[in-house]
Amino acid sequence: MQATSRTWLVVWFLSVGITCMSLSSVLASDENAIADDVEPKGECLRPKGVQTMGKRMVDYDIKLDVVLQHDDDRSGWIWFHPRVAPMPGFGKDGGVAVLMTLQKHLQISDFYSGVFFMRSDDLGRTWTKPECPPELDWRKEPSGVIIAVCDVTPGWHSQTGKVIAIGARVR
Repeated sequence: MQATSRTWLVVWFLSVGITCMSLSSVLASDENAIADDVEPKGECLRPKGVQTMGKRMVDYDIKLDVVLQHDDDRSGWIWFHPRVAPMPGFGKDGGVAVLMTLQKHLQISDFYSGVFFMRSDDLGRTWTKPECPPELDWRKEPSGVIIAVCDVTPGWHSQTGKVIAIGARVR
């Protein structure tokens, strides 16, 4: 069985910023697990291949980088909801670019800004500054009600070669 090298980009939220973890691992080519034997009430899934896959994993390196930091408590907001999507062929030297969407939590119950995005062309080593495109920013109806896009997860649409923002519109 031939081993292939994979790099995983993991992003999570911390109270003062967004952290990016690049996890490089060598996995066997059949790393995909298929679920079988679901026990009653969904209590146990026994994916085929998981034990075999675990034995084939080899050493990996973990590197933590702070992608974006905002620790000004007086500003009234913090970064929230970081989510990423790969963009195959759009990165440095034809590699994978990564697009991250995120929002400002305005520290009022369930109240968020428009959707910002950041981009990395080198698998998370460097990132652009956050930008909020007009299409994903707040809009006001004539009555004054704010319309916002929220809970966005970016998704790569291979047929069009574009990232689609999958989320909800709220008033």
